[in-house]
Amino acid sequence: MREATVWRPAPDVTILLTDHVGAALGRAEQRDGCPISAAERAVHERCARLFMELAAGDPRVRLLDHAAQPDPQAAADLITTWVTTARPQPWPSPALEGALV
Repeated sequence: MREATVWRPAPDVTILLTDHVGAALGRAEQRDGCPISAAERAVHERCARLFMELAAGDPRVRLLDHAAQPDPQAAADLITTWVTTARPQPWPSPALEGALV
C-alpha cells in the first residue's frame, strides 16, 4: 500500500462489506445456479480473514456487516455518514528517483 500511495493518495475512508461467508456463498450459488466447491469456499474464507486482518490495522476502514445491517436504507445512511465525515489524509509528494526537476 505504501508504494501505491506515492502515486495516488490512499482513500480517506474504505468501506468493507462483510457477511457470513457461508451465507454469501449460498446466495451466490442460488443466484448463479452453480455449486461452489470446497476449495473455492476455502479461498473465500481465507480472503475474508485476510480482509478483516487488514481492516483491523487501518483506522480509515469501516466495517458494514450485512448480517447485522440487512436494511439497505439504513446501510446507505451509515455509508453516507462515514463518507461525509471522513477526514482527508495528507498526500505526500512523490519522490521521483532520477527525475529532472
